[in-house]
Amino acid sequence: MAQPSSKTFPPNNAKGVVADNFELVGHTDLGATDINAEVWVHENFAYVGTWLDPCERDDDGRGIKVIDVSDPANPTMTGRLAAIPGTFAQDVAVRSVSTPSFTGDLLATGFQDCPDRRPQDEAKYGVDLWNVTDLATPVHLAHLPISAGGD
Repeated sequence: MAQPSSKTFPPNNAKGVVADNFELVGHTDLGATDINAEVWVHENFAYVGTWLDPCERDDDGRGIKVIDVSDPANPTMTGRLAAIPGTFAQDVAVRSVSTPSFTGDLLATGFQDCPDRRPQDEAKYGVDLWNVTDLATPVHLAHLPISAGGD
């Protein structure tokens, strides 16, 4: 039987984390209300997806958390985007783009359905696009629903 790891990672205690070639400069628990997923940093903001936890607690979708990291020693959650009940938004990416129809900072996220919530409205999950050029007034651009394939 494998022995447990000698490293411990206490909850809500970032100072307990040990990693080679890594220096902790700031920490936030992001409200400690759900499970965090993918992280994407663009400009002075970090975007953090949410994972399955809202589904397990029969909670509304929590979408993407937006964190101001302009002062890395004091990151501050400033809001949420793309929260759809019955889903979780694990994946997120933000890019500066310039196309004939859009120029600015574009956030894309994929919605997964909560697995124990059948029948689910298939129009809820898929891909969501947001204009986050001005985070004081983010704009929802489009939602592309994706079918579950009739399971």
